[in-house]
Amino acid sequence: MRVKLGDVAVESRETYKGSQSGIPIVGLEHLAPQEVSLAEWTVDTENTFSKMFRKGQVLFGRRRAYLKKAAVAPCDGICSGDITVIAAKADALAPGLLPFIIQNDRFFDFSVEKSAGSLSPRVKWEHLRDFEFDLPPMGEQLRLAEVLWAFDETRQAYKKLLKLTDELVKSQFVEMFGDGINDSKWNRVPLTKACKSSDDIKCGPFGTQLRNADYQREGVPVYAIPQVNSAFQKEPTDYLAEEKAEQLRTYSLIPDDIAMSRKGNVGTCALFPQSLTEGIIHSDVLRIRVNSEKVNPVFLIAQLHYSPAVTRQIELVSQGAIMAGTNVTKLKGIKIELPPLSLQNRFADFVRQADKSKFELNRTLEELEAAYKALVRERLG
Repeated sequence: MRVKLGDVAVESRETYKGSQSGIPIVGLEHLAPQEVSLAEWTVDTENTFSKMFRKGQVLFGRRRAYLKKAAVAPCDGICSGDITVIAAKADALAPGLLPFIIQNDRFFDFSVEKSAGSLSPRVKWEHLRDFEFDLPPMGEQLRLAEVLWAFDETRQAYKKLLKLTDELVKSQFVEMFGDGINDSKWNRVPLTKACKSSDDIKCGPFGTQLRNADYQREGVPVYAIPQVNSAFQKEPTDYLAEEKAEQLRTYSLIPDDIAMSRKGNVGTCALFPQSLTEGIIHSDVLRIRVNSEKVNPVFLIAQLHYSPAVTRQIELVSQGAIMAGTNVTKLKGIKIELPPLSLQNRFADFVRQADKSKFELNRTLEELEAAYKALVRERLG
């Protein structure tokens, strides 16, 4: 049966006027993109929220709907005005099915289409309630909800395994090399000692060296912060002509280089993989090219991520959101430890085995996601 969302669900406009002490508080930042369950909130923080939600209701992020934020509430609480609270009509819709009607690509596409506003687009319930979808009889709804929740439970289990694998790598690093503070095992040396030349630590091109007009849709890729933050899983969006890239060859990024963000999540690092096309670093990216005769880049990037002694130094030289050019010079002086290469290589072998496990986990997770979306399309249209 074809129905509209407004036929089987309503917007809850309940307000909360009592003391907020101990009450869960949910803002847009607590809704994780493409996650059907709410897992985070705050308590006893200053806010002006008064919108009430109840356990089992769906919290939909109506601002910037393209972020795909919608989750079922596991408890009662209050939330931001930029969250629409949606409740199922008990006689028409199985409550356990509502989260999957809202948290799906077709609903978000509809929401984006109906949103208004340029800088911070929002969508109203008056438009959301017109969203159409196929709805089976109540008995089938209950069975479908059970299957979809089983999908989500399995998906969360795989995500937990991925997180545990990362934690295992961190634990192995600390076990082999210490934390660099309480149990330092080797003399500390400047970061430049990990390179053949101090110029191997380099910022991307600035000013007239690289203009917006130089970017094109194909050619030599320019690797920017989105690529670094995603460990090079995201494709570059900007490219350069071969001639321009040759002029900027001192800013090249090649396999086994370490790329570091200089803006936003300052200090976030990623190892440039063998599988990608060599390119040029963006001005917001810093490159570290190690001397392979004494440093394994897998070990060094782990030290940059996991050693409290090193991460604290990065925080001190970054001085806020943007790492200025003078502070890049300071970055070169950050003290790191360089244990024997054989020990670094042993750790790198452990990381490669962990990466293989993560690859298999991610592949299974992708298959689960595909099967889940196919089921939603088939049964909910």
